[in-house]
Amino acid sequence: MDIYTGIKVNDSLLSLSKKWYPKGPKKFSAKLVNEVHSIVINANSRDLYEILLNTSYFNNVLWAFFHQDITSNHIELLVCTVLYDIEKGYSKLMDMVLADGEAFQSLFERLLNITIAPPQLTNLRLQKIILLFINQLVTFKLSHPLVKKTCNGLFGITIWSNLHNYQTMLGNNNLEEEFNRKQAIIQDCNDNSKKSYLILKQRWIFTVLTNYMSSVTAGEMIKHLEFIEYSDSLIHILISCVSQLPIRNYFNSLLKGMQFLSCFHLIDDKNKKLLEFVRVLKHFMYYPINDFTGEEYLEGTKYQENFYNLQNIIFEKFNGSPQEKINKFILVPSVYNYSHEKLKEFLSNFSLDDLIAIADKLEIIDHISNDFRYNGFLTSAIANEVFTPEYNVKGLSQLVNNYTEVDIIDDFNVLYNNEKLFQPIPLPQIYNSQYLCLADYVIREVVNLTADIKRLANNHINQVLERLKLSVDPQSNLKIKGASKYFSKITSLNVIDKSTAELIISTNKDWQDNIDDYILLIQLIKPNKYSSRQRMVKYGLNMVRFKKVLKVDLKGKQRSLVIGWNEDLELSDRFNYIIRLPAEKSSLGKLSVIANDIDVTDIRLPEYFTDLFLGIDKSTAAHFRSQEDRPYKLKIDCMNASQLKYELEVENHNKRRKGNNNQACDDPPYLLKFNEHDDKVTVESIIGQQSTYKLNDEQAQCIIPSVSTGVSVIDSPPNSDGDLLQAIIYNLQLNFPKERTLILCPNDIYLGRIEIDLATSLKVYGDTMKFNEKINELFDSIKIKLEQAEILSGYVGLKDMGFGQTCDNALLLFSKIKQEWDSFLHSVKKDRSQITNYPFKEYSKISLGYAFDSDLQKIVASYKEIAQVFQEIQNLAPLVKLQNKKGELIKFLIHKYCQYILATPETLISQKVYQTKFDSIVCIGENTSQFNWLLPMINNAYLRRIVVLGDFSRSNNSRWRYLSVPPLKLRKVLVREEFLQYYNGQYNNELVSAYTGAAANGGFKETHQIIPVDMESNESVSVNEAEYSVALYQYMRLLGYPAHKISIIAMTVYQKVLIEEILSIKCGHSESSDSSRFKFGWPTIEIDDCCNANAYLIVSAFGRKYPKLKCLASSTSGLYIVGNYSHNTFPKQDLTVVNGEMYNKLIKRDSKHLYEIVGYDHLRQYVDQMTTMRMSAAK
Repeated sequence: MDIYTGIKVNDSLLSLSKKWYPKGPKKFSAKLVNEVHSIVINANSRDLYEILLNTSYFNNVLWAFFHQDITSNHIELLVCTVLYDIEKGYSKLMDMVLADGEAFQSLFERLLNITIAPPQLTNLRLQKIILLFINQLVTFKLSHPLVKKTCNGLFGITIWSNLHNYQTMLGNNNLEEEFNRKQAIIQDCNDNSKKSYLILKQRWIFTVLTNYMSSVTAGEMIKHLEFIEYSDSLIHILISCVSQLPIRNYFNSLLKGMQFLSCFHLIDDKNKKLLEFVRVLKHFMYYPINDFTGEEYLEGTKYQENFYNLQNIIFEKFNGSPQEKINKFILVPSVYNYSHEKLKEFLSNFSLDDLIAIADKLEIIDHISNDFRYNGFLTSAIANEVFTPEYNVKGLSQLVNNYTEVDIIDDFNVLYNNEKLFQPIPLPQIYNSQYLCLADYVIREVVNLTADIKRLANNHINQVLERLKLSVDPQSNLKIKGASKYFSKITSLNVIDKSTAELIISTNKDWQDNIDDYILLIQLIKPNKYSSRQRMVKYGLNMVRFKKVLKVDLKGKQRSLVIGWNEDLELSDRFNYIIRLPAEKSSLGKLSVIANDIDVTDIRLPEYFTDLFLGIDKSTAAHFRSQEDRPYKLKIDCMNASQLKYELEVENHNKRRKGNNNQACDDPPYLLKFNEHDDKVTVESIIGQQSTYKLNDEQAQCIIPSVSTGVSVIDSPPNSDGDLLQAIIYNLQLNFPKERTLILCPNDIYLGRIEIDLATSLKVYGDTMKFNEKINELFDSIKIKLEQAEILSGYVGLKDMGFGQTCDNALLLFSKIKQEWDSFLHSVKKDRSQITNYPFKEYSKISLGYAFDSDLQKIVASYKEIAQVFQEIQNLAPLVKLQNKKGELIKFLIHKYCQYILATPETLISQKVYQTKFDSIVCIGENTSQFNWLLPMINNAYLRRIVVLGDFSRSNNSRWRYLSVPPLKLRKVLVREEFLQYYNGQYNNELVSAYTGAAANGGFKETHQIIPVDMESNESVSVNEAEYSVALYQYMRLLGYPAHKISIIAMTVYQKVLIEEILSIKCGHSESSDSSRFKFGWPTIEIDDCCNANAYLIVSAFGRKYPKLKCLASSTSGLYIVGNYSHNTFPKQDLTVVNGEMYNKLIKRDSKHLYEIVGYDHLRQYVDQMTTMRMSAAK
């Protein structure tokens, strides 16, 4: 959730904007830039950057008058505005910068010159945002030709020339020739200006790192918050560079040679965020792959060898030393008995000369500058060389307990210290492996979740404290005039022991639901206008702590809460209030799920590292240990003959097979045979079957790759896939009926909408009550099958013998059925006329006595149907034994019985689905943040194929993009033609409308529009918008629109809750469209950040000035934005309805049918009248 809602108007900036908007200035004015810089930078508010974007300040001033000698203020505004534009998800300004190659080169050179200056408090802010800008370039824009050219030399082999004794590094890796060739380009350059620029790029990163290391080891700068923020930016760019090829190759060796990580040896646990990023950087630096040969070390073996090499060095060098000095290595010789910190403690016993000698033996001293050859630095360098990165994956559930007001409030009030700027770390393309270990994914997800948790807490605290209307009375006491249901006063707080404490609070709210939840302990004091912290100035908020609720008891009108406690005892008297968290706290739940499951899981490299991976020969090929696993024939449904014109390719050993168009038959489905001794694919029609789903040409081309072995990536914008998912699953079932498939859905709403018409499919929910329908369906099926068995028993003379009473009895009957079948076949072989005496013809209701071949086909089909009855009884029989054990029954369905499991990332973990063996994974919505680490978590030993459907065109986070896997593009969307103009630019205008619905929406003049409503002064929610949205939904239902095809989208969780409260009052919960008993029911209610595609969207605009592209792209037939959205081309007018029309029933419209409705009161009156008429008609 975005913690910045609404736009706060700055009068000074708006007044000043007249100088450049709407018409840009004719001449450059440094004064104008300085004035804007003073307002925007000092105000420390994103809202002001929104104003700059809206008034085209970047286009008309910053970039229009850019030149190499512009002021630092100009540079800062320019970079900040570009970063803000990227954060909003547009990147238009960055594209504008990259469109002017000469200006971009000048800008880039200027940025490098600024950042090589030693860090000082006066220049940290500017250097920080420049590093963020460069990080964006090297992380997401490196494929751009201009960026690639400009960054050439920043991280190449010549950066090694900055290292002390770099020649040994060249020799060890046989890179002298390559280095000399690259270095000669610089030395032979005759243009002095160009040569200086090349030298600048060669020395830039080394100079930046050396300056930083000096500042950190000196110890003074690290005390300042500004330097910590600068550190975060620098380490982010280091992580980006060291985690992707080709940058990693030489850059990682430079970091290791400098022993960069050792400069943090004095940093204590107060800087937890910085240390966490350092740990991530360390993990990528010491990943067990040789950067130059691609050799993969066996798990931990290289570092075990280093450890034992260290032991040998110490035993050999200090053999005559006092025994106490090396006693620990003698008594505890195993590497598994040590940690990074324990080894540093042991090495602290040695002198500087001893440490230099040890480092020399380990071959790590050569490139360390003399400035850093002291005890603490060398101790850390030796420990880093010996030990792999360590993550504290255990105990993640306690992570948030360490958050304070600095983490939750202060960090998020600093400009650009927003985690949204820092996209997930790109995965390195490492030889022989494209998946990192489970710990990588767990830690990365934990970093993302904790950022969301802090963002949630920050936003919620501000919302609650705003409602309290805090003030100070004449006696300087804090006064609370307002109220909030989330806010309660602490009557007493008593520490029980080191890990628990008891709270007594005054509240009428039911706290029972908060067991195992978190609360926020806070201390409010008198606001201090002189404080450097905004929270103290505005609210007097002195302390904040996350605490877990362990137990809740009722004590009269008070509540007793037992909470987790890990604070100093003296702090217990300082907390005076608590704040409950809102219902929307999924990140806390996810973190808890990860903690509960990973704490008991063996974290190690997945077994499938050499089973399934991408990118040895071609990124499109999936490689297996046994190539015999590849299919030799495929049954292809959902395609017609003309669609087989697409080239058919399937890997078969080392050969490619191509289809022959002339062999396509007229009637699907088809059987494709891949002959190992022929270069053609034989295409045969399967007689007697008909295609189940109809796909367009784009969708059809996805079927063959999806059911073949390997990885298929389908780039599918919203509303482009149609029946494709069902078709893929159907074709998998057609070809591999015994295989198991996991369908991973992005959320519960998407999961609920998917319809898979297979008896062995199961939707996995977190709430076990939602399994009841499936369980009842299965037991009804058992009942039906047993009834069929009872009927069949009469045809073999065993009626009323109880064969239909239990599954075991029914299975005993099958042997009698088979005897009867065998006897019939024997008689037919002797006398063909006996075919009319088929014993089960009455059961199957077939007529015999015609042509022999025709009768035989009917009989074979009949017996197959009978045998299938007993096969299904055998499959269902285990369920009966678990009928009274629901928990065990659900586990059995998930892990054994059901072949097609539909789950979300949350239920994949909570229901232990990931422990199940799957042959195929179909992932919908690749941008689901958990996807990257859930895939390695799943048992992949039997995995044959992965099919990914996602919106890759607008995804900066796609792991498949980093791995260069070419997607199959879907560009035909089931969306109205007029909708595409608003977001087609994000897809290079490739989207084409394939909409087949009605030309207009029944009862509406417009198919899409902004409906303005009156704004209130309330800053948390808009009651007017919420009520109007619900009334508009009611109007649509009264016209016959199905509730499941309508979604109401809110911008904030608070607005969503308000809409739900109004729906409860106005609509109830049950739904019926029957004319005699009409009920409104509920639409889908969602937040805009995670909205799913639907036919009709009603968007409550409060909380955001501009619509998100995801909202615009999610509607197929109707989009009605209620509020004050701004969009240049989107129609904005009062609602005009069309009398006489209903859902999917249009009339010939003229002016007499149009009726304008102005405002909520008018709409409410109109809807109430329609409701009364509808209910009266029902009676």
